[in-house]
Amino acid sequence: MFHKRFSIAFALILTTIISGCASVNTKDQYAENCEHFSKDNQWGKNTHEDVSIIKEATSKTSEFYDSKPTKVISGIESDQLNGSSLTLKIFDNGLFEQFSAPVVDVIREVKYEAHPLTGTFTPVGGVVWMFNPKLMNDYTFGCTERRFLRSEPDETKKVKTGKSEWKDIQRSHKISISGFDKDYEFNIDANMKMVDLSSAILNSPLSKNTTLKITCLDCNLASVEEKSLYPNIKMDVVLTHDFRATKLALIETQKIRAVEAEKAKSEQTMRDKEIAKQVSTPKVNAASSCTNDFDCPTGYSCRTKPVSGAECKWKSPVYDPPNTATTQPPEITQNPATTYDEPIISNLEEIKTQCAKLFKPKTEKFGKCVLELTK
Repeated sequence: MFHKRFSIAFALILTTIISGCASVNTKDQYAENCEHFSKDNQWGKNTHEDVSIIKEATSKTSEFYDSKPTKVISGIESDQLNGSSLTLKIFDNGLFEQFSAPVVDVIREVKYEAHPLTGTFTPVGGVVWMFNPKLMNDYTFGCTERRFLRSEPDETKKVKTGKSEWKDIQRSHKISISGFDKDYEFNIDANMKMVDLSSAILNSPLSKNTTLKITCLDCNLASVEEKSLYPNIKMDVVLTHDFRATKLALIETQKIRAVEAEKAKSEQTMRDKEIAKQVSTPKVNAASSCTNDFDCPTGYSCRTKPVSGAECKWKSPVYDPPNTATTQPPEITQNPATTYDEPIISNLEEIKTQCAKLFKPKTEKFGKCVLELTK
């Protein structure tokens, strides 16, 4: 009976192996996902993955324009002056050629290695063959997983169609401006073609009319044909303006900014001094923890709290007499019992603690000590 069952199981395994071998030899298509063991499983850890991006030809073709222009035309179209700001409108146009190319499909391909011996001749492999033949088929003979990413023209095989098109482009430029105390050069980006003339105006001795020559150093409008196509585009423009009022306004703005900066600096200095003063000056009105009188500011002494710990308290002429014997105690003009009843009560626990350090509590000497200190 056992041999019969083993023969049936072996026949099933052999049939699946043969079908698996046959499927491997077929041409790869956009196949379903492979089944494989988890990386947490020992069999899954032993599986090597070979990932690659491939391109497969199709029967389609695509027409497109090149990403780089074959020719560029650029020049100054107009200028506008607003105070010390000069705005330039620069014309940038590029000639783009059209190409045709075959379309390819971009495929992500993952190949999982085969394990013919492990998958076929192990007891565990035989059991898995019976319950999950596809998993063991992919594991034993290997499997290729393919996923479509996109379609794109194969630019390595592109050919010109003979068509071309002029398109607007964005470029940065270098500008030269002469007419001030010296020639100035400015770099302007593709989006904001604005030049700040403040420094040149402030540094130049100005007359009633100042004539500026504005030149685009890297513009391109060389041929006669291009100049005829774009008659309003120039390599340089001339601008005449009276900058004296602008210079006075800039000087006044500088003075205001200097005053504001000095004021801000002075206020910051005062704030810094106040912060330093607060850090260095002790807070005499607030009680602070201490271990002895040296931890307290002038005029305060370290006293034990009723419950636990100690804090700085204002010195009392009764409880904190001067250390020198030659100094006379201050004259008390009021009834001591009336004046110091509250301090005596609040410091009774402190007095008991001090007397307990000298005498045994609840003794005659301890009682006299407490009585003496409360007088």
